Amino acid sequence: MNSNLHANEPEVSSLDVGELYIRYKKYAFSIAYRMLGSVVEAEDIVQDCFAGIQSTSAQDIRNPKSYIARLVVNRSLNLLNSARNQRESYVGEWLPEPIGDSVEANMPEETMEKKELISYAYLVMLERLSPMERAVFVLREAFRYDYAEIADWLGKTESNCRQIFSRARRTARKTTTDRAE
Repeated sequence: MNSNLHANEPEVSSLDVGELYIRYKKYAFSIAYRMLGSVVEAEDIVQDCFAGIQSTSAQDIRNPKSYIARLVVNRSLNLLNSARNQRESYVGEWLPEPIGDSVEANMPEETMEKKELISYAYLVMLERLSPMERAVFVLREAFRYDYAEIADWLGKTESNCRQIFSRARRTARKTTTDRAE
């Protein structure tokens, strides 16, 4: 992302972990859920990330939103790489866990959240991607991060991330056209 997009980000030294949690919990959850397709796993990743932040010095975090996104993506990748082995032994097609309706479904913020949530079919399509393809695809397509930032987070080169995204997009298109037939 362009650095001016982070201009409204607060200074970390002025925030405690509780404030970070309140401010970025939904954002972190939306990344984790898109990556994992499981509400419980996404919630676990979010909790784990914020617990880890407690032991991090404020000086080590330049941009809290980017830092949290990086933590969530890396932890999700680790889980996906281990979960993929378990899912491969599962007989049948793995399907993502849908998010149920909230009691406060008529609240404006709940309506906004629902609009942001990813569709069930999209999650099924993401399952066709490797964990690294999924990470690059979600960060680029859903959150509009630039390739340089994605590359930094994932320890890849910018051109490699472009290739991964291109391959993921081809797989996504193929999956969508196969399902339509």
